[in-house]
Amino acid sequence: MLHAAKTPEASADGSGAQDAISNRQLVAESASLIEAGNAIVEALVRKLSKSLSSMQNADAVDIHKPLHRYGVDSLLAVELRNWIMREFQAEVAVFETMGGSTFSSLGLLIAQRSGVKHPLWNV
Repeated sequence: MLHAAKTPEASADGSGAQDAISNRQLVAESASLIEAGNAIVEALVRKLSKSLSSMQNADAVDIHKPLHRYGVDSLLAVELRNWIMREFQAEVAVFETMGGSTFSSLGLLIAQRSGVKHPLWNV
């Protein structure tokens, strides 16, 4: 597996603190739950492309395929769960990322559970 090089502004998981603010801001400013889910999918792909050699070309990722097809194993699923909680304030169980969830279905699930919401969303 390839790992992102750590820079002074990078956090322990390889994503910069600025990324967390940007991800939260993108979700909070989304006009709808669907739009927020799409923003989360993009963040998931960026996050995993830093960890998985099978996703080095983020543009080639099919968001309608399960995460395990790209090599997300139980260890990475635990790391991903923790990252989701930090980034989006959403509880997601490891089995929800490992159990055949696609990027798009997981993005929508995270948006629904996220503590980062636009006040006009009907959730």
